[in-house]
Order: sequence, then C-alpha cells, then structure tokens
Amino acid sequence: MDHSTESSNASDLVSHSTDDSEDVWGEDEATTPIYENRERRCLACHEPFESAWSGERICRSCKAKASWRSGWL
Repeated sequence: MDHSTESSNASDLVSHSTDDSEDVWGEDEATTPIYENRERRCLACHEPFESAWSGERICRSCKAKASWRSGWL
C-alpha cells in the first residue's frame, strides 16, 4: 500500500473542507428536486395511480393489503 497517496488525498480533503469560498453542504434552491404528481402504473397490480414522486411505484390499495404489510409483495 502506498502511504504517500493516502496522505496527499487526506490533505486534499482538508484543503477542501477549510475552503470558505463556497458552501459545499448547503442546499441550493436550483439543485433541490421538485416533485410533481404523475400518473404511473403500480408494479403490483399494474393499475394507473397518482404517484407523488418517482420512487412511489406501488399504489395505496396494494399497500393496504396484508401481503404488502407482511413483506410478501
């Protein structure tokens, strides 16, 4: 293992974290995702439903079923 590479990477991290010229961790309104409702097809029953965001792919009626709550769906 080359320790010279590790120490140079560590110094790069320190130099970036102490740089006050830009806020790396702050949220910029331009980069904050805007979620819009969209009609999608449920992955369980294949019926269209109103999805609140891109990761919501199972409809409410399927989520209300015992099989979904038990982890079998």
